[in-house]
Amino acid sequence: MGQYFKFNNITRNMVSEIPLPQNGGLTWIKGLDRYSPTEINEIFDYAIKHNNWQHSDDVIAIGDYGDVVRRSGWEVESNHGTIDLPTLRRVRSEGEAAGRNDGIVIGTMQTLRRMTLRALDWNFRPSASQYQAIEKRLAAIQDVDQLEGLFASVMRSKDVDEFLSLFPQKD
Repeated sequence: MGQYFKFNNITRNMVSEIPLPQNGGLTWIKGLDRYSPTEINEIFDYAIKHNNWQHSDDVIAIGDYGDVVRRSGWEVESNHGTIDLPTLRRVRSEGEAAGRNDGIVIGTMQTLRRMTLRALDWNFRPSASQYQAIEKRLAAIQDVDQLEGLFASVMRSKDVDEFLSLFPQKD
């Protein structure tokens, strides 16, 4: 799966909260230990510059498994989770909470899609092509509220066509 790394300025006792372009604007970066030395240097430069830190500051990236990437020499120190810094505890906690929340949302959306398709099949027995088209459209929806609304709609609709008319319009 790979580690998630947060940049930490040990000198200033600060954690980077800037969005990183290498990870779609999130404040952490996945698999930093797998980047080339040149890429690691560029990423550290970006984090230092955009946090208004100094190059002389002791800046490290701490992974959620406890590995540390240091800019000087681009060394990766594997601590196998034994490093214990307050920042690391917070990063681990935030990562676990975010992962749990993401998992709950993803699981809820999968369940709503599955239940909507079951109700659709049970109530209307759509053709295979209709079923597949609806399944594809449901898979594209990434909003729990929309999926909940569609699940309720399949129960209230009189036929497949009425249900389809309630779908969000395609872009």
